[in-house]
Amino acid sequence: MRRLLPPLNALKAFEASARHLSFSLAAEELSVTPGAVSRHVKTLEEFFNTKLFDRHHQSISLTDEGRRIFPPASSALDQLEDLARDLLEARSELRVKVLTTIGVRWLIPRLHRFKKLYPEVRIRLTTEVEPADLALESYDAAIIYGEPATKDIVKDLIFVEQATVVCDPELLPDRKPLRSAQELKNYPLILNTPDGWDWRLWAKAKRVPDLPIDQGIPFETDETAIQACLGKLGIALTDLRFVEREIKNGQLIEVLVEEPYPVGAYYLISLTKRKNRAGLAAFRDWLIAESGGGAIKPYARQD
Repeated sequence: MRRLLPPLNALKAFEASARHLSFSLAAEELSVTPGAVSRHVKTLEEFFNTKLFDRHHQSISLTDEGRRIFPPASSALDQLEDLARDLLEARSELRVKVLTTIGVRWLIPRLHRFKKLYPEVRIRLTTEVEPADLALESYDAAIIYGEPATKDIVKDLIFVEQATVVCDPELLPDRKPLRSAQELKNYPLILNTPDGWDWRLWAKAKRVPDLPIDQGIPFETDETAIQACLGKLGIALTDLRFVEREIKNGQLIEVLVEEPYPVGAYYLISLTKRKNRAGLAAFRDWLIAESGGGAIKPYARQD
């Protein structure tokens, strides 16, 4: 049975005109002339045998029939556009935005293993200080810190942050760990956020309420705090995974001999409508496996 469907170009011209309430703006969007848009709309009016716009001297407005047609027309075109993007992008690349520190210190050094397993998946990685907003930015997925608040988001736990206190060994007596958290009050602190919220959470858990956090040296990210730590500016609190290399080669030392403290968590997020995007499922599964299923991999201290 033959489908009774309106001409696609006429539908596109109508939908753009209805959104802008302007033939001129619709023409600019569609890269055609206003006259062409007007003719396409006229074709659609003839198809439906009804008037879709009221034409005024310098404006247009939708008729009752136009208002009835606009929502399903717009929805149908949106769905076709999403499908076209998914199919075309599936042949190109997976776009992922990652917070700078986890990108530089954890993900990028491991990406060669993903590429070996999935050579057909091309990842375009962007590292930034600000977290992604998938509703506004053109990324297929993102790695963020903390629970996503946006609706229509698929989230997967990568790992729970395990905060450990580190510094250059030369800052400590005999280059050995301190005996208690109370001794930290005698050392300058490095903050990885201007307000030092994670230090405050850690100090409360360790029962050191008078830790001089407000006198700490503030930075914007774990990465800059770690660099300051390597520069012997003070003692930093960061995820153990981010400094394992520096601890193993002796550049940094764990200040306290204790298990890391869980502070927050890192998640991979993607829009619900893109959860089946080619390559994304493989990337998601690989990330979770690489991180140990969200658990921290024990670090063998070098005594």
